[in-house]
Amino acid sequence: MLVAKRFFRFFGWLLLFSGIVLCSGANAAPRVVVRETHYDIHGWNVSQLQGQLIRCGVRLGDGQVYGGWTDWSVTWTFLCRKRFGSCVVSNVKTFVDVTYRLPRWVNGSPPPRLARRWNRYYRALKIHEEGHKAIAVQAAKEIEAALSNRLPPASTCSRARAEADETARKIVRKYLRLEKEYDRRTGHGMTQGAVFP
Repeated sequence: MLVAKRFFRFFGWLLLFSGIVLCSGANAAPRVVVRETHYDIHGWNVSQLQGQLIRCGVRLGDGQVYGGWTDWSVTWTFLCRKRFGSCVVSNVKTFVDVTYRLPRWVNGSPPPRLARRWNRYYRALKIHEEGHKAIAVQAAKEIEAALSNRLPPASTCSRARAEADETARKIVRKYLRLEKEYDRRTGHGMTQGAVFP
């Protein structure tokens, strides 16, 4: 039985969790970039497809094989500026980068009944993975709101940058915990139908 799995890869700590000070425009919704990658599978019956999913699926450090995987990162930028003897954060922007890894069944003309079964699984798998994307986007929105509206002025711009970065990192950690809960609650997509066969 294969289920979906979301994995947040901690790559580029400096880029990922650093508020880069830039001049930018007014606050807006997070910019979201989504990529979809595939691994090919072949088969003419349930057993063959399941074997291919196990052989070719996403293998993570927990020793399990998953049918799907979502990798996301959230980055942020802002401007620090002096105002009335203190420093404030403004012009906050957030960016979400999402990559899905999903199976692609490459048989030319599969049996119709098997194709219907596969399509149900694939749609459910995609819905589950899109739930992970939604969590990432919500994290970015919360970072943008927190840095734009909830940070008090700091005595120096270096302190303002440090407080903004720590606030954003706390929010990312919160959403990583929410993702674990999402996977626990959905059985990594099983309750959404993301299980084959």
